[in-house]
Amino acid sequence: MHYWLLMIALAGFVLSISAQENSPVRTPDEPGAALENQAAALIDEILLEIPQLESKENQIAAATLAIDLIWQRDEQRARALARETAAKIRSELVPILEKDELLRAYLLYPPHQYQKLRTDFLLKIVKYDPAFAQKLAAATAPLVLKAVPKTPNEQTTIFNWQKEERDLEQRLAFRLADKDVEQALAVARESLRKDSSQESLNVLRRLQFKDAKIADAFADEIIRGLLTEDFTKDRGAHETTAVFFRQLDPQTGGFGGMLVCKDCSLPAALNLNPQRLRQLAAKWLNYALTLDDEKAGFYILPAAGLLEKLVPGKKAAIRVKIAAIEKNAPKRFEYEQFERKVSDREVPPEELAKLALTKKGVDRFHAYRQAFVKAANASRAALERLSASIADHPENEEKRWLVDEINVNLAGKTAEEGELDQAYEMSQKIAKRDRRLGLLAFLALEFQKKGETEKTKRLTEEIAALLDLSTKDKMPKAIVGYDIFSTVFQTFAKTDTTRAFELVETVLPAANDSYFGGFPNLHELKKRHASQLLSYAETVRRLAETDFERTRRLTLYFKRPELALFAKLLIAQAILDEKYEWGNVADFKQMVVITN
Repeated sequence: MHYWLLMIALAGFVLSISAQENSPVRTPDEPGAALENQAAALIDEILLEIPQLESKENQIAAATLAIDLIWQRDEQRARALARETAAKIRSELVPILEKDELLRAYLLYPPHQYQKLRTDFLLKIVKYDPAFAQKLAAATAPLVLKAVPKTPNEQTTIFNWQKEERDLEQRLAFRLADKDVEQALAVARESLRKDSSQESLNVLRRLQFKDAKIADAFADEIIRGLLTEDFTKDRGAHETTAVFFRQLDPQTGGFGGMLVCKDCSLPAALNLNPQRLRQLAAKWLNYALTLDDEKAGFYILPAAGLLEKLVPGKKAAIRVKIAAIEKNAPKRFEYEQFERKVSDREVPPEELAKLALTKKGVDRFHAYRQAFVKAANASRAALERLSASIADHPENEEKRWLVDEINVNLAGKTAEEGELDQAYEMSQKIAKRDRRLGLLAFLALEFQKKGETEKTKRLTEEIAALLDLSTKDKMPKAIVGYDIFSTVFQTFAKTDTTRAFELVETVLPAANDSYFGGFPNLHELKKRHASQLLSYAETVRRLAETDFERTRRLTLYFKRPELALFAKLLIAQAILDEKYEWGNVADFKQMVVITN
């Protein structure tokens, strides 16, 4: 297990990827002001430590988080830090190269990691001051974007960086659209004039929620831009077109119908130019039909119905290709057929579970999991029907997983209906310890809400016994990197903060000694585990309210300065940010291409 998995033990410390609002500064007499003053002092300490980090990459990553945290409390200080950070980014992406051979070497191996840091940095700034963000974007624009290639390798490198720049411009427009539709449209349009980008589909989706007419106009611009692309030379343009058609509902014409999030709202259908839409479909099909069957299956199968409708003259060719995919790429064909059943509301969970009998290993698990998710999202009765339908299925690991998940979910629904004692009895039948722990943690909070102190205490003691906090070698290793840790940690913080401190203090020493290998990259740490870190925000604030110094001392378990500083940042953010929302979670509901 890599070091960042264990960071989740301290976690909690909310990582708001793009919080749209920060909490206002409290007056000295308001509740929580003293704690916020302690957090502010911690930020002062952090700002002194950032320049001392060995890695410039980590300096930039830490400063980016700090800027986001202090902007609304001290804008002048945040702007100064932003300029300093931009200068560090520029020093790597816009180096001073006096000799041509140095430029040629730079073009072969440009510092891509700093482009990622630049993207994260600019996406933070744009939500506060778009003009400032655009100024910093221009100042840090990588030298490679304007270089003149002399070899095929240089040409490929420059092309790829230019594509990434278009993606960044569209992502900035996506963020802008949440506040200023006209400005977002201007940025997105200017970017589209240079080249296409899959990210423009996210902008389109957000514009649909803001202004239908503007969304229609922008969709037409995307289509017209894609019509000028050469799909044989630009895979990105081909994939953007594929995603566009995949997201169009063949029945209603609605855009964004294939979203990954549950219960995402759908705006009105786009009013598209039918002639241009048919032209794009025909052009794209001419290329897609030449792909090998595996790739073609990935692109054509999800949108086959719509494509046949738009280009009836290609119906026979599409059917022939689908037959070839079924024969030569059967796994891809089966996967798409199965996913279609998953998304079809008329297909019951029992049918998905039955399909699991025809599969093995990971594929069987996937089928069972989709059956469970579909039933759990439907109703308690649907879960009970699913449970009855698998009674005669052969015993195997995947089935045991499904039985446990159904039982846990049924117990949870029983608790939600107010039958807590019955739900507790059901918890005793859960075979897998982690799942029982999660259910007990949930029930403890429910008993606490009802004011049943003794039952809450009994459950926390039962949880502690299952964890065996007193013996390090018996501490379940998986619990650190598994979301059950979050559940138990949060429950202890709300019901017994002493046990919450004991849990994290028991895990951290062994975690630091055993798993924090390699040099910590704060940007990757944040990127990979932001959602888990978010889940602990309220938990850590509760610990800090109980004992700020003991909470702060948790950072001492991290021997590497980078991780200790990151932990301090996250503690401060958990205290100062009242909007415990991972910004991209809200953004995801209006995305068709999921990005970090």
